[in-house]
Amino acid sequence: MALFKEEEVVSENQHEQLDIKEMVIGESFGFFFATQRTATSEEYGDFTICQGLKVDLDATDVDALVDTATAASFIPNTLLANKITEGALLEGELYRIEKAWDKGQKFKDGKKAKGWGYKLFSLSLEPVVKKQLTDAYKAKINGVKSTETESEAPKGKPAV
Repeated sequence: MALFKEEEVVSENQHEQLDIKEMVIGESFGFFFATQRTATSEEYGDFTICQGLKVDLDATDVDALVDTATAASFIPNTLLANKITEGALLEGELYRIEKAWDKGQKFKDGKKAKGWGYKLFSLSLEPVVKKQLTDAYKAKINGVKSTETESEAPKGKPAV
């Protein structure tokens, strides 16, 4: 009889990198915002990365929403980073993020956009669905692949 089971844990980054600035105006995606982290670049310094699940907003039921979700991340531009700071973009919530304008685009008043613009739509969920999405995210990012090895129970008395 084995005293324990040994598993080698192999962690892989499972996040699809979303390049939101490359979206077409009017294009959108569903995003369950699970967590954020800070990274550092020699060229740009510290920056935030939003991590979570890209979800299919056309899903017809909760199971389909959860089953088709993929781990994804993106670097928010200043507009979206400010929404995080203001508390308008919160972890544990579902959003639809839509591209509204491109950098350099001229507005009706003649001004040019200094950056890319996005509209943010909060999508309400029941707490049980938020938990399912949180659990699905954790399962996807952990990506645990294991190699199981049974070990023998120690025999005899431990050395003193």
